[in-house]
This record gives sequence, structure tokens and C-alpha cells, in this order.
Amino acid sequence: MLIVMRLDASRKEIDAVKEKISSFGFSPHEIPGVQRVAIGITGNKGKMDPENFLTLSGVIDVISVSKPFKLVSRDFKPEPTIVDVAERSSGEKRFNVIAGPCSVESRSQIMELQSW
Repeated sequence: MLIVMRLDASRKEIDAVKEKISSFGFSPHEIPGVQRVAIGITGNKGKMDPENFLTLSGVIDVISVSKPFKLVSRDFKPEPTIVDVAERSSGEKRFNVIAGPCSVESRSQIMELQSW
């Protein structure tokens, strides 16, 4: 579930929503956006009643998110993530691969990889 706060929502209102989420035993994740703050909820195993949050001060909308991997979805962060590594950017119409061994079992394997 994603809770969208009003543009002028105060810190007190945002914290109150986060406390309400925690009171259900779930984890709130504050997502500051360009125009407004959203709060994502993780830890819930099923649907929640949006009315639990729509009545709170500062809340403008409650959006159900039924997809897995909520924190990495575009629902939580619509803008692209740019990662600068060694003065090269990724995420801006570029495709980069970062890979390595899935596991290392011995020192000789590490030394063999270094010689590549």
C-alpha cells in the first residue's frame, strides 16, 4: 500500500501516519518525491482497509500495491536511479552490467579471477 500525503503535509502529520502503520506491525518507508511525500507499507500479507489511513490528517490518497518487490517498483520511485561509478553514469539510456562470481570457495579461485 502506498499512502500519498498532501503537498503541505507537516512533519507531524507524516510521523503520525508512520506511527499508525507501525501500530499494525508493518514497516513504513518514507519516499520523498519532487512534489510530495509518499509512505510505502511493507510487511502486510493481505489487503488493508484504506479507511485506516484516509481519515488521517495530511493524507490525500491511498493506493493499493499488489505487486511483489514494492520497494523497487516504479510505484515507489517513478524517476530513474542514476549510479555514478568511476565517472560513468548508469541509468541514463545506458546499459551496464555488474557481475562477479556467485560464490568463492578458495583462495586459488580469487587469484584466478584477478588474472583475467
